[in-house]
Amino acid sequence: MVGLNYVEIGQRIKYRRKELLLTQKELGVKVGLSEGSVSKYEAGKVEDATTTKLNEFATVLGVSISWLLGINGHKEEEKTNQKEDILTQAAHMVGHEGPLTDEEKDKITLAIKIALAKHNK
Repeated sequence: MVGLNYVEIGQRIKYRRKELLLTQKELGVKVGLSEGSVSKYEAGKVEDATTTKLNEFATVLGVSISWLLGINGHKEEEKTNQKEDILTQAAHMVGHEGPLTDEEKDKITLAIKIALAKHNK
């Protein structure tokens, strides 16, 4: 891949990994890399990254490939990322550690809706 800013891509990988409270080792397991390789990606030292591997990072991190590459995302993607951030913050407020499963996200969303409905009565 020519013309990509690997330092920026690495910063985005690191930023999103930390948002999801994943360690480099945990992310590495999910994308099929060692902890050291994830560290190299985050430092922008992997300049021969394949499209397949970058897509794996994007999928695991729950972001679009365009966001990962530094191309402006769509408003819908921003909404999804904001929702993910809110759910992650809510989970941490009650002591949950690590990434959330889809079932956990649904339960937290439902709990928030119920709380808001009771509050608005």
